[in-house]
Amino acid sequence: MGEAEKFHYIYSCDLDINVQLKIGSLEGKREQKSYKAVLEDPMLKFSGLYQETCSDLYVTCQVFAEGKPLALPVRTSYKAFSTRWNWNEWLKLPVKYPDLPRNAQVALTIWDVYGPGKAVPVGGTTVSLFGKYG
Repeated sequence: MGEAEKFHYIYSCDLDINVQLKIGSLEGKREQKSYKAVLEDPMLKFSGLYQETCSDLYVTCQVFAEGKPLALPVRTSYKAFSTRWNWNEWLKLPVKYPDLPRNAQVALTIWDVYGPGKAVPVGGTTVSLFGKYG
């Protein structure tokens, strides 16, 4: 076997560092609510849906196993977006690889500002941190 054909690996239990995830960009368009919805909930007018530029979205990231959180959530820093949502930011989670069970998942949630001191979820997903066999 030649040098170029070797495959190197490390066990996650030997990787004594915090889990880090890179938050890249988000594409898509958000539909504004109807006038009736704005009349019923006037705070919608102050949400990011009605900004002229891209709204001030942020992302939270939290590790779960069996439906229970393993650490506190971490969020992206504030960024003023103009034409697209592009964070390009590394998030360092408060959990190390050896502390993760095989069924660990990371939950990513996208939030929008909804009035003073409030936020509403725009979307989200969960991703398994390990494969089917660990």
